[in-house]
Amino acid sequence: PERGRVWCYSRAGTDSTALFGDALAAALTTRELPSVILDGEMMAVDGMTGRHLNYDLVRVASRTNKTSMQLVFYAFDLVYLDGESLLTLPLLDRKARLTALFP
Repeated sequence: PERGRVWCYSRAGTDSTALFGDALAAALTTRELPSVILDGEMMAVDGMTGRHLNYDLVRVASRTNKTSMQLVFYAFDLVYLDGESLLTLPLLDRKARLTALFP
């Protein structure tokens, strides 16, 4: 991973960086963070009600009127941290490290 750069991939391996990368990069680069790979899910949320929007996320992200929509990334797992794969660690240890990075 390259510091200050964000890549986004779907579960199927589709590159969705063009849709979500800039928003995630803006949120993540407000702090000094190590190089990480996170596993999580991007969700579209109604900014007025906080409710999950139940239709296709790509369609939501490409809407022209985005004023009431917010993209929210829920990180579930910390897979890689500063040059080290964490996949050999127990999930609870990886989640503890994730929580330490993003309280």
